[in-house]
Amino acid sequence: MKKWVVHPKKSNNIIDQLLINRKINLKNKERFLNPNYERDMYNPFLFHDMDKAVKRIIQAIANKEKIGIFADYDADGIPGAAIISRVLRYIGVEVSVYIPTREEGYGLNEAGILELKESGCKLIITVDLGITGKEQVKFAKSLGIDVIVTDHHLFKKTQLPSDALAIIHPQLSPKYPNKDLAGGAVAWKLAQGLLLAIAHHSQKDVHSTRAPQGLRVALATHFLRHDSQSYDKQYAIGDKLMRWLLDLAAISTITDIVPLTGENRVIAKYGLFVLAKTKNIGLQELIKVAAIKPEKMSTYEVGFRIGPRINAPGRLDHAQISYYLLTTNSRSEAKEYASKLNKINLKRQEELDRVLKEAKAKIEKRGLKNKKIILVEDENWPEGLIGLVAGKLMEELSRPVIVFKEDKGRLKGSARSIEKFHILEALDNSAKLLIKHGGHARAAGLSLEKENLQNLYDQLIQLVNTKLSEDDLQPKIKIDVEIKPENITMDFYNQLQKFEPHGMGNPRPVFLMKDIIINNIRTVGKDSKHLKLVLHATRYTLHDFDAIGFDLGYLDKELKINDTVDIVFTLDLNEFNGNKKLQLKLLDIREG
Repeated sequence: MKKWVVHPKKSNNIIDQLLINRKINLKNKERFLNPNYERDMYNPFLFHDMDKAVKRIIQAIANKEKIGIFADYDADGIPGAAIISRVLRYIGVEVSVYIPTREEGYGLNEAGILELKESGCKLIITVDLGITGKEQVKFAKSLGIDVIVTDHHLFKKTQLPSDALAIIHPQLSPKYPNKDLAGGAVAWKLAQGLLLAIAHHSQKDVHSTRAPQGLRVALATHFLRHDSQSYDKQYAIGDKLMRWLLDLAAISTITDIVPLTGENRVIAKYGLFVLAKTKNIGLQELIKVAAIKPEKMSTYEVGFRIGPRINAPGRLDHAQISYYLLTTNSRSEAKEYASKLNKINLKRQEELDRVLKEAKAKIEKRGLKNKKIILVEDENWPEGLIGLVAGKLMEELSRPVIVFKEDKGRLKGSARSIEKFHILEALDNSAKLLIKHGGHARAAGLSLEKENLQNLYDQLIQLVNTKLSEDDLQPKIKIDVEIKPENITMDFYNQLQKFEPHGMGNPRPVFLMKDIIINNIRTVGKDSKHLKLVLHATRYTLHDFDAIGFDLGYLDKELKINDTVDIVFTLDLNEFNGNKKLQLKLLDIREG
């Protein structure tokens, strides 16, 4: 049974309560509910080293140097690589791109650096990686290659690539307000800074503007000293290009699950607008094969339909095809790449189902289900899927899980954890048993010799037994506020739409409603998996509420007509044959 946790009531106004729950100061209510590109996007030259990076790229342009891009293989890094390469090619720069395979491992590697050198690159820009590549950047420098690192991942000071020409990283930029940019969004910022500098003819004055307010406001007075007509024309051209590239920045931001607040909220909101009418023909074809209606574009479509298809090749094959899709200018190529991504994603889904089933069987057979932490391994599980499996098991079992791929006596693992247990700190405590590890509080990667697996488990189980109570392991539903039936109106639904886009830091509002009577009940879907109800309130019988509970079909045996229940739900709009009706999307039900 899930534990219902209701946020403390701080306001009688439901909208204000939702804002308070999301840690939004009510003074910033208008700013949050109505994000604005001109006002809320920050000046890229607030980044430490942005001026150095832009100056070196402009030098490369002047010298007709080929520029290399070394990007991560996921749906954050690949769109970021596409952003940088599209802007550089727009300017007329020749570009080579290197995306490692999962077998090569995450991060910079010497083989990729050598390949970019052999292709003629004297400058490499990293995307979504490189912040811990101290030795690899040193190696590149020994070959006469300058490296600009753009990244957003966590790091230790001892790992920082001190030989990098410039490091563009929000956590290393005290004056940059948004510390939670995704990797692709950091790349977008570098591209924006480059186009601003080119529009202004010389970047040296641009970065002296340090005001953190909206970009146009921050730069306007500074540029009055110069040829404003010429600048405005060039700025408009560059700004138009960057706005059209927000579709890629939004994919990075949404799929990498960074907080959708502040500047990230602007990137996601405007990026979704752009994505719905994208000029990127690769994305156009991907949207078609994913059967997405552009007018319905939301964080769900990006997170569960576009993102997985971009990620799929990197999980099972090579991510290069996803990059080709996002950068091609050929309609026939776009159709071919989108079709291939769709097929690979179907294979990924089949493999994921297989691995998940096998992992559950092992957990059951070994009697691990009720342990406070679960470790499970197999040599036949694709390395690219173990993180997904760990995440699904963690959600289902409500405890930390590490899933390993075994290969020649060595284990590569992916860990996912619950809110109350910092998995990276736990792995830090067992660092002597590990070859390498990294990550953050709720997700981490690691590798070790198989002979050390039992010792690792012993250390982790000892730690979780002291850190986690049984209550910590109980699945919880966080509820925003209790509401009454009369609150549920179309006007209220429209107010809730202003909270879009939803994601980390701004989840879809969850409501509690008590003493509701079941008028009708039935199961729907394959294997009667889902529950369909008609509900009405004890005292408010003028309006019935349609409700659907996905994966709640099993409750059909426990509920009956005229039962009084309490429900937890989100509010949705059901559209059918041109008719629109509010619908409650049930998360849980219990006896009233």
